[in-house]
Amino acid sequence: MPRSQHPDLFRRVAVGLEVFVLVGVVAGAAPMMMGTMDLGDDLLARTPFTTWFGPGLALALCVGIPMAVALVVALRWPRRWWLPALGAGVVLVGWLALQPLVLRVVHPLTVVMGVVAVTLATLAVLEARRSITRATCLANVDERGCSTGPG
Repeated sequence: MPRSQHPDLFRRVAVGLEVFVLVGVVAGAAPMMMGTMDLGDDLLARTPFTTWFGPGLALALCVGIPMAVALVVALRWPRRWWLPALGAGVVLVGWLALQPLVLRVVHPLTVVMGVVAVTLATLAVLEARRSITRATCLANVDERGCSTGPG
């Protein structure tokens, strides 16, 4: 399917990934903060926290807020979606890289979220390149002969 038929395909996929991550953040952070999710004292002892409230709050703040900002920007300002999506994807990669170092265990969901994070960041980089190329061509259409048409 040619790009010209779906110029915002990357953004639509990014929105889906952002929603997926946010559902995971809420499903993980909320029960930890409310004390209804107990992942075990042995895992908690590997963190600097004494209860699961701290890790739940850290998850909500470090991953949830950047991902929520990226989602709002993607829905509200569709031409600028790629910058916060890139930031949120990189933050999620960092979170997922730290998690096994601190907990000394890798959960299968960590791998799934890692693929999602890298995919989101990659889509953002591809869209950034496309946006910058498009802007450069529009500014220099006479000198470079760039096509301003679709594709």
